[in-house]
Amino acid sequence: MNKIYFHIWAICCLCFLAASCQKDSASESPNHIGEGGSMARFTIVNNYLYSVDNTTLHIYNISQANQPVWAANVDIGRGIETIFSYNNYLFIGSTDGMYIYDISNPTNPANGISFEHATSCDPVVANDSLAFITLRGGGDCNSFVESGLYIVDITNINNPQEIYYQYMYSPYGLGYDNQLLFVCEGSHGLSVFDYTDPQNLIEVEHITDINTRDVIPQDGNLLVVGPEALYQYSYANPDSIYQISTLQYDL
Repeated sequence: MNKIYFHIWAICCLCFLAASCQKDSASESPNHIGEGGSMARFTIVNNYLYSVDNTTLHIYNISQANQPVWAANVDIGRGIETIFSYNNYLFIGSTDGMYIYDISNPTNPANGISFEHATSCDPVVANDSLAFITLRGGGDCNSFVESGLYIVDITNINNPQEIYYQYMYSPYGLGYDNQLLFVCEGSHGLSVFDYTDPQNLIEVEHITDINTRDVIPQDGNLLVVGPEALYQYSYANPDSIYQISTLQYDL
């Protein structure tokens, strides 16, 4: 990941650290601080910071912010890429699947349920009943894999079941709010779907004139991170999504 892009992305995540809880979004749980993107490698739940590297989940107690204390490491596997928290669960994206950990005991994640897929780049977000996973083929992400979007039923958290798959051009990060799903498609722009019926996605908007990598939706406002700019959109009216601002930055 380009260093400047990473810093811009990190700033975007930090912009939401003081945000209030929102309905049907990852920030709705009072256990979570703010909102991060789907391609994050760290998340905060209550007094704990969870971060991932290529193989391991690292847990730190940050109840005293000026004196974080290492609490535990959990070996997961290889190719770990992203981490997303919702309620008492961590959803971890890897190159070969999604792992789900119960953090009711915050320093001893349990279960490690997996949903396997073909080898590819793989961010994931989730809510009470669904997990959304993008797979990107090509380049370092396995050029023999078809890029697409999985929707997985996690009503039974111990037995995730695929219920929908859709081909996509080149998906990167994704996010949701209420019944809208936002999927970044790199140079192909940003796709917005209504997932009221998760087995029959309806595309409500496809913004084609931007290059996108990750999104942070919250309460009608959408931050879109690209390799060349940070965009802000309003989706308060899903039938009329419009751009509010653009911040260009140098690579």
